[in-house]
Amino acid sequence: MSDSVVLDAEVDAVATRPTPLLSVPVPMSWGREDWHGSTQAGVGQAGLLVGGRRRLLGDVVRARPAVLGRWTQALFGDDVPVFCKFLRTNFAPFVHFGFATTVERGELLGWLRLEQRLMRQLFASLAITSAAGAAAFMARYSAWAMNQSLGAPDGGGRVARWGSVALDDELLEATAASFRAGTTRAGLRSLLAEIRANRARYCATVNLVDLREERGNMLLSPAGVPHAINGLSEQTHPRDAAFAPLTSLFATLRALVDRGASEGELAAAVRAAGLAEARRANAHPPKNEAWFPIEINGELVLVEPQQSSNVTYSYADFTTPFAWNESRGAFVFRKGDPQAGLSDDQLASFVDALDLRPLSPASARRQPVAVDAGGAARGAQLYRMVDEPRIWPYFTAYLLRLEGGGSFPGRAPDGAFQTLLVLQGRVRLRHPQLPEALELTPDQQPCAMVWATVPGGYTLEATDDAQVLFTSVPTPIPVTPAGLPAT
Repeated sequence: MSDSVVLDAEVDAVATRPTPLLSVPVPMSWGREDWHGSTQAGVGQAGLLVGGRRRLLGDVVRARPAVLGRWTQALFGDDVPVFCKFLRTNFAPFVHFGFATTVERGELLGWLRLEQRLMRQLFASLAITSAAGAAAFMARYSAWAMNQSLGAPDGGGRVARWGSVALDDELLEATAASFRAGTTRAGLRSLLAEIRANRARYCATVNLVDLREERGNMLLSPAGVPHAINGLSEQTHPRDAAFAPLTSLFATLRALVDRGASEGELAAAVRAAGLAEARRANAHPPKNEAWFPIEINGELVLVEPQQSSNVTYSYADFTTPFAWNESRGAFVFRKGDPQAGLSDDQLASFVDALDLRPLSPASARRQPVAVDAGGAARGAQLYRMVDEPRIWPYFTAYLLRLEGGGSFPGRAPDGAFQTLLVLQGRVRLRHPQLPEALELTPDQQPCAMVWATVPGGYTLEATDDAQVLFTSVPTPIPVTPAGLPAT
């Protein structure tokens, strides 16, 4: 028997039981991401053990797309359509989230083009020739940008964001050796003042959200909304041309379900929706995401369920615009051309991807809503975070809180997969097809996949107080992770 046949048989066996996924840490200049359940090519792709060998999640799904479930495939195709990240940053817990006021395209584009011109001036004034020199300068520069973005004490009072001259002087004093000979302190002070004034104009137009105040809430961040986790670039993501037909389809499916339509009628409605045709209009894989700030081991972590895309339109980077490039052996711009940054044409294309309308964070906020955990659950509270496909068709999210010694019988939705992500505590996952319980913890092995092909339900047991996030895709007949009707 060939090796491929043996592995195929082992994949078939894996498809009948809940499977732990090998998450991937992704180091960043501003902190770290941990990717859970990604099938993205290259960095971050999750793995799993098949017959004692590490296999890529994407390879297994491509070999057996039925593990995603008939409704996942019909609605979203033959790849895992959603995965989760843990984001940990080195910066203060604030985010830009949507425009707070109406912004005109031309005015915004002017600010962003000026930002790049000012960054080119700053870049040209620097004489950094080593990785150590780059790290030293960028640490000081990033701290300056972070403190300016939050407002800082200056002359006995607290000044507005991007308003501190005292911080400019501290930066220039600490980084004097990084600048080219002949660069004057007066010229640099004038340049920093211009940078601050331009950024202040932009920042006055966006909402500033304190993640500490949003702990336990979920913020839905549609593609096109401008956003930035403090310390990261100002950015948005590609929109989904299938949004309109997908939301319309879910409204149709709900009406069909309410009148008792057959599964064949539901499937016919999906085929008639033209989802594949709409998605062919996407220039890049779309990315709609949500932010769920929580504490893990005393650290504020941003949990991010998102569509399976890693395409980002970064149109400004206030905190880390430059970096040392090891392969080039040079100090370069992080975005755009290594020596010149983002071009005017690139900026125009990114602005065209933005939703320029004002957005209230309250309209995007989803607070946990208690739902029935099922009569067999003990010490368990189940909460809906988002399950509203007629306006958010990309994924569902439920949160389970389990007391130490508690248990929760769960199951994947009919016709769809389900991902479990442990956020707190130690959880044992039991299923008749498993030779022994899976041990899941936030630090060691947080993520498990319940394939659509897994028969029956499973049981979660907590050895201490625990939290578990369930993600899946909306299905025509919505159910909670307890297997009960979603309302």
